[in-house]
Amino acid sequence: MLFVGCNSEHLKKIQRNEVLTKCDDLVQGYLSQNVEGARHCLHQQADLLEQSTILEPIGRSGILALTYARLYVLDTRDGKMPEAEADMLKAKFWILKCDELRNKSPGDAMKEIQENNTPENVIAGVDEQDKGINNGNLPVYVNSVHLTNSSVKKN
Repeated sequence: MLFVGCNSEHLKKIQRNEVLTKCDDLVQGYLSQNVEGARHCLHQQADLLEQSTILEPIGRSGILALTYARLYVLDTRDGKMPEAEADMLKAKFWILKCDELRNKSPGDAMKEIQENNTPENVIAGVDEQDKGINNGNLPVYVNSVHLTNSSVKKN
């Protein structure tokens, strides 16, 4: 019976590693693709994580919060404001969930979320995270969004 338990824990570890590896691949896709490719990678990552209850809950909540924050920034830069607002709500939900799992009071958690998650702070935080894992560079989509928006304004 102990042997089965060990195999079960080993299998869970393998499954967790597979999910995290897939997430890393999707983040690399997000960093290296145009706006539609980056958005697709982030949506895939969110779908994967929301179904991956095998992950440790606080870590899963934190990754989901960052994923939705990235979607918020991407959709904001792409001028898709209804989508960006929905992304921000989802990011805040996962931040709140993470705070609950850390036993933070709902009042304290909501106060921090409201104070710290202004549009400017979220954009700056996502950009800092992305530069930190991308050799100091923003994701490729940022240039394609700026080029597209510039060419539209010129016409």
